[in-house]
Amino acid sequence: MEENALENSKAVLNSERITLISKALENKIFVPFKFDTPEFFPPVGHPRTIEYFFKVVLHQFGFWYLDNERWSGSMFAIIDNQLLKGSDFIWRSATKSLMNNEEEITNFLDEEGNCPLPMLKEHRDLTEKFSRFIFEYPAEKIIEDSNSSKEPLKRLMEILSNAPGYCEDPYRKKAMLLAMSIANRPEQFLKGRNGRHLEGWEPVVDYHIQRTSLRTGMVEILDEDLRKRNIERRVIEAKEEDSIRRATYDAMIQLSNRSGLSHAAIDYLFFQARSRCPEAGEPRCAECLFNAVCAMRKDLFQPVFRTTAY
Repeated sequence: MEENALENSKAVLNSERITLISKALENKIFVPFKFDTPEFFPPVGHPRTIEYFFKVVLHQFGFWYLDNERWSGSMFAIIDNQLLKGSDFIWRSATKSLMNNEEEITNFLDEEGNCPLPMLKEHRDLTEKFSRFIFEYPAEKIIEDSNSSKEPLKRLMEILSNAPGYCEDPYRKKAMLLAMSIANRPEQFLKGRNGRHLEGWEPVVDYHIQRTSLRTGMVEILDEDLRKRNIERRVIEAKEEDSIRRATYDAMIQLSNRSGLSHAAIDYLFFQARSRCPEAGEPRCAECLFNAVCAMRKDLFQPVFRTTAY
């Protein structure tokens, strides 16, 4: 077991468990998500696709409700007669607005014309701030400048380090998710120079990856009081959340290094796992790839912490 970089950390990564998980991934093929599923994403070749991803990834956070300082449920909303969970709703709603040629694609309206997002004020504030930024520095220009540099991904991260909604997160979850979406789309908007692979990828650490990392045992909570509050799905403090997230970030780096899988492939693998190891309901362990090597800590949960980072 190894402690993460923070002193007196309340959560650590478990290298032995990471080794077991990485071995379960050996000789298996996992590919990154291409972000081109019909209905949820713009059709290949749509002229506003780059703008779309810059604006919509910005809003990939906070799809859950809080009641009396406890997590009380995931966000669902109806659009086009479909009941969709938070992230799926965001994609579908924005794509619908895009295909209707609406100038503003991030109103995120449900079937009744209301915006159901739990952190509505934060979404609206970021829309306003990011709109000013992207007016001065259009998304297409950002991609052009990134691709013309020696290290396109590094350059994109540098630009986003000044972009409201992307710059605040030290772990760059949304920034990396944006890079993955535009790099893995069929159009390959972001690409390495002279046919080389893009270098500099980092983990995309969200709720799902933290929950799965805790339940599998790749990350362990050492502090008993924090562990108790995690199980009870109670709000935790910023330093406690950072301890869990930092350990998860480090665990994902080790998992990528040991398994040989890209961070994009790992992100998609763990995002898909939300259906088998959900926030609500009993995990379906028999269907999980990690069943034989999992610590089975099914009572553990993701950090309950309000943030615009994820």
